[in-house]
Amino acid sequence: MQRLVVVVCVLLGIASANAGLLSGVTSTLGNTVSTVGNTAGNTVSTVGNTVGNLLGGTSATPTTPTKTGTGSAAADPQVVDFSGRHFEFLGEIGSFYNIVQDPTHQISMRLKLGVLSDHNGTYIDGIGFAFQGHKVVIELINEDTNDMTVSLDGKRLVMLEGETSQEHDLDSPLGRLRVTWELYRPNFGNTIAIQTDLLRFTVFRTDKGSLDKGGLPQPSFLNFNAKLLYPPAHALQGIVGEGYTRVLNGEGHSLPDDGTFYGNPDDYLLPHYFPHDAPASHVLLMPARKSYRKLLGAPKAATDGLAAAAAHFRSDALPHAGAGGFANEETWLKE
Repeated sequence: MQRLVVVVCVLLGIASANAGLLSGVTSTLGNTVSTVGNTAGNTVSTVGNTVGNLLGGTSATPTTPTKTGTGSAAADPQVVDFSGRHFEFLGEIGSFYNIVQDPTHQISMRLKLGVLSDHNGTYIDGIGFAFQGHKVVIELINEDTNDMTVSLDGKRLVMLEGETSQEHDLDSPLGRLRVTWELYRPNFGNTIAIQTDLLRFTVFRTDKGSLDKGGLPQPSFLNFNAKLLYPPAHALQGIVGEGYTRVLNGEGHSLPDDGTFYGNPDDYLLPHYFPHDAPASHVLLMPARKSYRKLLGAPKAATDGLAAAAAHFRSDALPHAGAGGFANEETWLKE
């Protein structure tokens, strides 16, 4: 009996020791997992905040548009790119220039002569916007009456009697395009606002008769505002778009803010609004909302160059493309 008691006590001691060891191991593993989880969470949070703050905004979420890069062009034209840098762009009369481009967007402008009191310059008299095969073209057509045309997928939009605004939504498997035309918008006048998941682009007209600094009356011309709704996971091209790419590359303030355009205007020349080698060239027929059936299928050759260019911008650390959206549709037009 005494031997049995001794054996039982020994066995209980071993079990107790093993339990203590197991408890220590479990505690250690739990602390390790917790530490790893916290580290990973903090790392992800840091990456998100860093990307969100690249252009002065906050980290993007799938449902909340984020304030990131903003750009614009006004008058002859004075341009602000997505890095916030200001400069005057001097192009050729009658030529087309790339404003913003990525694998699914092509935004371009056409210039016309502007005679100012102290020099001859250029004004914007046409804007082209292509997204997923859908194309919006806005052009001034009559200097005397300030008339301009707005066309969507090759069809001219017409305001009916008593109509003051139109809204067109076009859905595709890769995103939505919204075009809103207002004959009068406070502080802007005749305005066309175009929005995709990535950006909002607003075009507005300055009527004939405005005066330059020397008091010389000017012709009618177009202006635009552009806003990224989230930081895209790829580089952007174009006069305004490349400012975002410079920021991604850590070169957002590498150029002096002295009003000078340091690029070569010829590098941004296009044969027309939508060149054949741009992403909006290959069109497939697929269902879309409101009977619009054009859908862009970007060919591999058109995207390889951008993918290679974006590779060294740590795109793996950026939010996945498509994180923008129409979460707050009733206020999306507000600047």
